[in-house]
Amino acid sequence: MEQSPDGRRWQQVGFVPCQGTSSSPHTYAFALPGAGAAYYRLVQQDTDGVETRSAARFVAGSAAAALQLYPNPARATAELPGTLATAEVQLLSLQGSVMRRYPAGTTQLDLRGLAADPYLVRVGAQVARLVVE
Repeated sequence: MEQSPDGRRWQQVGFVPCQGTSSSPHTYAFALPGAGAAYYRLVQQDTDGVETRSAARFVAGSAAAALQLYPNPARATAELPGTLATAEVQLLSLQGSVMRRYPAGTTQLDLRGLAADPYLVRVGAQVARLVVE
């Protein structure tokens, strides 16, 4: 699965392994919790390494993606204004692993020492994507 903010710059956001060679249909599913408005497309890779991409589709996203982060992309720190004072702030990998935890009410995220990658920031039920350079 690939995601793009503008339909031109694409980044892998997930992977679902195939069911193998078969003549019967299979159903695949992938969820990106809290994903905001963006373009998405599928990439199918055959066993010989040849990739085929689907047509891009725009998805409006969910209301839970209302967190604001700036700057984004970020380097050493990112500002997170208006966070819930009662909810812990979590920095997650795109695979869902918690990379860092910040106390409830945190408004500045220390990003030093993180690999240059996309991450998810979760505060309660709200999720936003953050790119670290």
